[in-house]
Amino acid sequence: MANRIRILRNEKEKAQGLALQRSEESNEIKSFFLANMSHELRTPLNAILGLSQSIMKEISDERIKENLEVIKYSSVSLLSSIDDILDYSKIEKGELNLEQKPFDLQKSLSEIKALTYQQARDKAHF
Repeated sequence: MANRIRILRNEKEKAQGLALQRSEESNEIKSFFLANMSHELRTPLNAILGLSQSIMKEISDERIKENLEVIKYSSVSLLSSIDDILDYSKIEKGELNLEQKPFDLQKSLSEIKALTYQQARDKAHF
């Protein structure tokens, strides 16, 4: 009976070790996927940001400029969300380093105002 218990414990330990190994492999695959998706998402978003800023310099129509600002703020928001996803992955690995940065509350509020204004204006047209 003691021999059977020992065998069962060894099998359980082997199963746990295999499960841990598979979990670690899965985490590595997820991190690799997130890093690749980050790059794939950043490239078009940066193109959208660059083109919208370029168009803003050439156009004098204020309504179009407002719409381009919304595109800019939305793109920056998406980039920030991508950064947050990658930060979560870094937290899991214990690789996240926090840094202090200046924060412009007035600018953030202006960006939120522009986004919500555009959303309200779009809803009013439907």
